[in-house]
Amino acid sequence: MFESTSYAKIQVKLAPDDLVLCYTDGLEECVDERGEMLGPEGIRRLAASTERTEPRQIIAEIVRRVTAMSGNNLTGDDVTILLLRPNGASVPMRDNLFAPFRYLSNLLGLRA
Repeated sequence: MFESTSYAKIQVKLAPDDLVLCYTDGLEECVDERGEMLGPEGIRRLAASTERTEPRQIIAEIVRRVTAMSGNNLTGDDVTILLLRPNGASVPMRDNLFAPFRYLSNLLGLRA
C-alpha cells in the first residue's frame, strides 16, 4: 500500500477445517483486565481458549470476551475480524478465468 513499507511473505499449507483468524489493528489495541494491550499474543491466547464450534460463534465469543475485558474496547477504533476455514475443494479453472469479469460485472451492477 505504501512504497516505504515492506511486508513479509510466508507460505502455509492449510488442511481442511484449519482456522485462520485475520483482524485489524483495532483488535490488537484492545486492553485486558489489567489495562494492557492484547497485542498478537493476547489475541492468540484468546482465540486458542475459545471453544471451536461454528466460525460465526467463534467471532461472537471473541467480541464478547474482548468487550467484557473493558467497556471501552471496540469503541475507540474500527475492528474487523475475519475467520477463514478452508474446505479443501479445488476451484475449477473456468471460475478462475472468469473471476475478473464477474468482479467487473458486480462492480458495474451488470447482473445477468
